[in-house]
Amino acid sequence: MTDTAPAAAPHTVTVTRDAHSTVYTVTIPTMEHHQEPGIIRPAVGLYAILRVTGDQNTRPASYHLSMLVGETDWTVDAKFGTGSFPHWSNGFGARYLKTKTMPDEFAQVLDRAAHAAGLVQQIGRQTPLILAPTPA
Repeated sequence: MTDTAPAAAPHTVTVTRDAHSTVYTVTIPTMEHHQEPGIIRPAVGLYAILRVTGDQNTRPASYHLSMLVGETDWTVDAKFGTGSFPHWSNGFGARYLKTKTMPDEFAQVLDRAAHAAGLVQQIGRQTPLILAPTPA
């Protein structure tokens, strides 16, 4: 699939855990409808790259993410650190491995970007993903 959202402006995200807050700057240079062959059936959904930078104690990272039709969480398919160092890479939509999901604060930014780009009919932590129809 080739429906692609334009790159979004940077967003500021505050994550609070155990009374400690960290402020991150995130950008979404890529978000698109995506489909790849799967083991049992094709993996169909959204693909996004999320770039995250934080304060001086936080190393920047790029996350390659997917949310398949019917899912409610953004799953981390790959993570790359400073200098494109690969932390791991599972491939788009790989659900036969142990998966990691993005925290709510980041997921909300991704969900809003998908809506703003017209890529989805519905999306959210409690709402299974339904893609918007692809223009002919």
